[in-house]
Amino acid sequence: MTTKITTMTVLFAIAAMGILSSATYVVPNEQSNNTANAIPAEVEESMNQKIVDLLENRDVLVDENRSKKSHPDMSNEKIDLLNRVAANVNDRFALMNEASQVSEQMKQGNSDGYQDAYLEKIQDKINELQMEARDHVAENKADKVQADPELLATLKEAKQILRESELVVGTFADEKSGSLIIHTAVERQSNEAEIRDRIEQLIDVPYTLMFVEAGDSSCNNQDSDCDPLIGGIAIQSKHSSTTVAPCTISIPAVREVTPTTTEDGFIAAEHCFSTSSSWDDVNQPTHTDPKVGEVTKRLNSGTCDCGFVKKTSADGLEQKIWSGYGSTVSISSRDDPAEDDFVLMIGATSGIKLGEIINGDYDTTYSPVIQETMVIDGFASAGGDSGAPIIDYVTFAVYHGITKGFVSGDTIMVPWENVDAGLKIQGS
Repeated sequence: MTTKITTMTVLFAIAAMGILSSATYVVPNEQSNNTANAIPAEVEESMNQKIVDLLENRDVLVDENRSKKSHPDMSNEKIDLLNRVAANVNDRFALMNEASQVSEQMKQGNSDGYQDAYLEKIQDKINELQMEARDHVAENKADKVQADPELLATLKEAKQILRESELVVGTFADEKSGSLIIHTAVERQSNEAEIRDRIEQLIDVPYTLMFVEAGDSSCNNQDSDCDPLIGGIAIQSKHSSTTVAPCTISIPAVREVTPTTTEDGFIAAEHCFSTSSSWDDVNQPTHTDPKVGEVTKRLNSGTCDCGFVKKTSADGLEQKIWSGYGSTVSISSRDDPAEDDFVLMIGATSGIKLGEIINGDYDTTYSPVIQETMVIDGFASAGGDSGAPIIDYVTFAVYHGITKGFVSGDTIMVPWENVDAGLKIQGS
């Protein structure tokens, strides 16, 4: 269950100094009738128009120009829905940014006496958009095609058989086509006949073979030196003089070390750390910047590409995600997403990306081990995004898991349940 957030802490980047400072505004749970009655009609009209103008001219953080030309296999109805979802995200972040700026003005004593009422109007609009977002998710799930249960069970049995095969990059049972989707490396395309023959010796179900590129999402990225440490900002680990490609903090957390001891730090993707050592220093944002922690837990098993970094610096830790818009969103709960849910990735390289969970049971085998992951359609994570937090579209307040990498133009994520089980996170 997601808790309603009535307090938002916003971080402002002072680019010239490379520092983050914070300001807080409180949104009243109920609007005061006295306040509303005290607002002159022309002032209230001006506030309403200001919000209209803001949303007409706000920045585009996620693509809202999907079309038949770029998505020929997608129905016009689905294209329209995705564009409405993207516009909803952009609108809400624009309103959050406006609220943060108004709050900062009030904090500095610059007030015309009506900012509280303006903040209430902004929050009312955010609440309206959040209800619209819930409708979007319901609309998307209503269009889902249900596969025959017996066929689906057979496909999943075949998927289990292929888990142990070196032939595949990843597999999932596709309910829409009623077949097993098999991903194998594009480098093997010249041996397609041999690969098909070997697959058909192992399984006897309908399947679609696709040759894809796949990889982890860790390389070139830089960002600001941040305090407090939050999800969505850049980090880079090193062991002695050996550096590892930059990645993204997933979310701060408290980990159980023993039944009686815990440690504070943050979650990240395990492949972001050196494979040749038992420990790494982790710096923020790059390896040449101050050390913020040490790797204390590494897990690259069949369920989780995840690790934990114990904080060793004086930096704070907050359950927030950098929004890429000059503000943060507060996380109030953690849970797995469901298929057909819309989600956001917030990576140090890509910023905010919008996608849809199209498969919740994808066996990833391009890494040295088999991993149970989920597939996000709509974007491929980029270099430096590994570890990036995945959050829900409806509230922006539910943490869903870790960005692992990409396959065939889609993003692969490790769901929260696997992260929690592997790292033993407190307060889950």
